[in-house]
Amino acid sequence: MIESIAERVNADPTIVRWGRQMNETFMVEVGETQYLVTVAAGRIEKVERGPFVMRSWRFAIRASDEHWEKFWRDPPP
Repeated sequence: MIESIAERVNADPTIVRWGRQMNETFMVEVGETQYLVTVAAGRIEKVERGPFVMRSWRFAIRASDEHWEKFWRDPPP
């Protein structure tokens, strides 16, 4: 799901407009797997899969595989 998040976010003009002031790189951890997400003007520029050594990021969102699986359900619990 994380690998396809750029397509989903960038295709939604409302989400891009909400994030238009965001210019950051942040980490998302799904269980043991790390991803760096780079956002510029509300659009996701890239998603990189780790592991990473000494990479810079502003904040992290971490959860177990089980919790991410529940979060991505439609609708989430």
